[in-house]
Amino acid sequence: MLIRAFPKHRDYSILLDEMMQRKKLPNETMTKYYQDKIAMCFRCNLSDIASVSCIIRGLPVSLQPNARAFQCQRPDELYEYFLCALEDYRSTTFETCVPNEDTQQPSILEKEVINPEIDPCPRCKNTGHILRNCTVPDQRICFKCGIQGHIATRCPGTSATRTKPSTD
Repeated sequence: MLIRAFPKHRDYSILLDEMMQRKKLPNETMTKYYQDKIAMCFRCNLSDIASVSCIIRGLPVSLQPNARAFQCQRPDELYEYFLCALEDYRSTTFETCVPNEDTQQPSILEKEVINPEIDPCPRCKNTGHILRNCTVPDQRICFKCGIQGHIATRCPGTSATRTKPSTD
């Protein structure tokens, strides 16, 4: 991770292109995606607002409008108020390109459905259920109250969860 965070000198246009091409993978947690993308934004020396925009652009298309609606000014706000609530988000379908055998160019789009009967739960690694029905307790620690078992956006210690505090 240190080598990825602090690589040897590379051409800025290559770094920028790699950062823009980075998308959230279907079986990847939001935290992993966020950490990778924010490291890339840091290497490109982007401002906070530019980083937020680039992180949102790498999200699945169905999540982008909601992420933009939060109007976050800093990447950590985007993570705290939106992304961490979707830690184990998995799109119901995703598209993969299959190369044409003759030209080796992507030509056919196939849809793959994620099946909880086959795919393991991200928390307990067992099959047969989805994360919201998992009986294993949440091991994450809320950084607002410090209590284990929930995340900041669902903190029972705050009166209005999922709302951003006023910046006045």
